[in-house]
Amino acid sequence: DTYNYLNNNISYNSSAILSVKECCENNSNAIINLTEDISHISSATIENDDQIRWNSNAILNIGSSELAEQNSNAIINLSEDLTDTYNYLNNNISYNSSAILSVKECCENNSNAIVNIVEDISYVSSATIENDDQIRWNSNAIVNLSFDTSLAVYNSNAIINLNFDTSLAEYNSNAILSVAECCENNSNAIINIDNDITYISNATIENDQQITNLQLQLNTIDHGPANVHIDTTTTLSFNIYLGDATDYEHKLYIHGGAPVTLDGSGRYIHFARDSVNDLLIIDDNTTLILENIVLKDFLPRYVNLGTNSDIIFGDGTTIELAEDSSLPDGLSTLKFQGDVILNGYGHGLQICPVDNAIQVDSGANLILENTRLEGLRDYNVRCIGPNAHITYRNDILVLCSDYTFSDGTLTFSQDVTIKGKDRAFIYQSAETSKVVSNATLQIDRDVEFRYDAGNSDRGDTSKTAFILENDTSIWYLNGCSLHTTRTGLKIEQGTIVIDDKVEIRSDALYDAEALEIMNAVNLQVLGGATADVYGIINLE
Repeated sequence: DTYNYLNNNISYNSSAILSVKECCENNSNAIINLTEDISHISSATIENDDQIRWNSNAILNIGSSELAEQNSNAIINLSEDLTDTYNYLNNNISYNSSAILSVKECCENNSNAIVNIVEDISYVSSATIENDDQIRWNSNAIVNLSFDTSLAVYNSNAIINLNFDTSLAEYNSNAILSVAECCENNSNAIINIDNDITYISNATIENDQQITNLQLQLNTIDHGPANVHIDTTTTLSFNIYLGDATDYEHKLYIHGGAPVTLDGSGRYIHFARDSVNDLLIIDDNTTLILENIVLKDFLPRYVNLGTNSDIIFGDGTTIELAEDSSLPDGLSTLKFQGDVILNGYGHGLQICPVDNAIQVDSGANLILENTRLEGLRDYNVRCIGPNAHITYRNDILVLCSDYTFSDGTLTFSQDVTIKGKDRAFIYQSAETSKVVSNATLQIDRDVEFRYDAGNSDRGDTSKTAFILENDTSIWYLNGCSLHTTRTGLKIEQGTIVIDDKVEIRSDALYDAEALEIMNAVNLQVLGGATADVYGIINLE
């Protein structure tokens, strides 16, 4: 009756094929055929009718139905028939590791196994599992739950597809989730959810409920989708990207009917280069003051000013031009307050049609650099008051008519060239302007540089309102005309270079009104150059 041999529990047997009746204990790597107990025999070939216990590494042949317990890694041959094999393994098999099992009841604590079972499996990791019941604490697995899932907790770095109701999905990091209930403590995830979301950082969120202390229009950095509306003084905590494409229209509207200050706190507004419409719209009777902000790829045509409205580029503002541009009718004057930089990055800015193109307020300092400023004429680039200042740094200034600088100061830095055939650059300010060290101011061919500082109508004439800072400061006269009025001009230091044919003319009637070039000046007349001199000129 072979059934009786395996009718009892088989415990603690690993990696073995067993056919016995009773328990085999502590027997490892042995072949046993025996009917009685054998004790404490090791490494022997034994044939005996008694019980064998604790026999290791032996070949055993057990022919009886006595107890064989705790036999591990052994091949056991029982001489009797094995009938209804199903019943031999009808009881629990526990703690079997690294085995191929096909059983009915619970297998617990089995790791690294291929398991096919219809009941609960707990504590299985790193396995490929097909199961219809609850799976807990499964890490680094691909899990497909096709039925009701009461709980999936602590699953990290997994791809989860929940097709039915999910009561809770917690602590899932770096995963793609689509759920209908609350997700907490999920970072760096893409979430689409209709209920409350808390403690989520660095995420793209679509939510229908109110997000405290965050304007809906400013919820996204860069691309929108909503427009930005500002109606009171505001400090940015992030950058803004403005564009008018159909798939990311994102414009900035300024409301309020009063001055509105937008403080960028060092951040930027980026204007899309492919935009064709207005991106910065200012309501009627409203003034926008920009401070501490960078305007990337800015073009004047992006601004739409309402009636009686204005825009002021205030302290700490940097304007970066995206391409060659001109001042449109909508923004006819660029107004500057405080310290402001306009960087053309080699592009041109056409201002000839505009009467008051650039206005630098009292106490302000505009640095205009890397720009071809085309169309200076009359007073269309001017300082308001003696304390206003313009620095030209690595620029080309192109005259479209005679241009007069009548107030404030100028600084010429790096390489600056003044062009304009048969046009005059007239310096009338009584304030001191200069060519700084290691800089060159070139007056190009057929341009007249006229010095008329503090003309007689003002009664504050000055012969030293235009200076060369030191020997490395160069005034390069290239086929041009240098003309001084009765105010006179006195150059005490620096370098003057005469190239090509240069005309030097003084309107002085007396020696005190003469053009004076002092002994410390390094005067260089290049080969082939000529200087035609008219009037009273004093050379030391």
